[in-house]
Amino acid sequence: MSYKHFSIEERGLIDVYLRNGVSISEIARKLNRNKSSVSREIKRNSDFRGQYIALYAKSYTNTRRKNCKWNVETNEKLIEYIEDKILETWSPEQISNRLKFDFPNDNTMQISFKKIYSLIYTHKIPGITKKNLRHKGKKRHYGVYGKKVLIPNKTSITERPESINNREKIGDWEVDTVRSSQATRYCLATYADRNSRYYIAVVMKNGKAISFRNASLGTFKKKARKKINSFTCDNGSEFAEHEKIAESLEISVYFAKPHSPGDRPTNENENGLLREFYPKGFNFNTITQNELDDKVGLINKRPRKCLGWRTAEEVFFEQKS
Repeated sequence: MSYKHFSIEERGLIDVYLRNGVSISEIARKLNRNKSSVSREIKRNSDFRGQYIALYAKSYTNTRRKNCKWNVETNEKLIEYIEDKILETWSPEQISNRLKFDFPNDNTMQISFKKIYSLIYTHKIPGITKKNLRHKGKKRHYGVYGKKVLIPNKTSITERPESINNREKIGDWEVDTVRSSQATRYCLATYADRNSRYYIAVVMKNGKAISFRNASLGTFKKKARKKINSFTCDNGSEFAEHEKIAESLEISVYFAKPHSPGDRPTNENENGLLREFYPKGFNFNTITQNELDDKVGLINKRPRKCLGWRTAEEVFFEQKS
């Protein structure tokens, strides 16, 4: 159903209900309107004494529109439409495209879904925050995470040998980074062996390429973890120094197709298991490497169905169950 302003009849009913002490929630129910819409109507169109009078409400609305300069943020009709639809659990993309159907010839009622997100994140829509979004708002990361870096000399996953695709031997690792909360740039470098599912995670002070390189070299040059033949990573900027990593560790590095987490299913799964201990938004600045190793150790010591109920640790170190 398309958005519509309060009619003179609805405003008259609000006036009567308020005079009779009816609550805003009950008024909204009687009018089949959102509670926030009724509350906004009363707040914006009451007189200087705070009294809502239906006869004056329309006049107040028209005066504000006449006096304000047109832009998205001062377009009450558009803002109210967005607010109502968000409360009806519509997504910004659904709202943006539905506006084209409801107001096909009105350019003042057109807005991109990205702009709707921006209005929500900057608190320009009364009563609406990212918590009202179905997915509670996707976190926006700036700095190193926000940069689009062209990584040179990448080798595509399509050129990866079948032996790696078939998980034939230990030492072919899927790699990634797990982000911390927005309060810090701390993150984790994560590595998952495709064959054994053995998992490693390393605390990094930031998500820069040099930090990931140092974490990788520091991890895989240790004697106990020397089993390494290849890396498969995504296209994030933290992997920009892949050539130096490949040279130092004498391995091959492959890049997954863009926006294809399914190209690295083992690592994605292991990261999900780690999130049981450290939910999204967790501040990795608050943990030590030893504490992280303890949690990862619990994951590596779990029996796996895909491993015939052996543990990843047993398979990786060639121990028998």
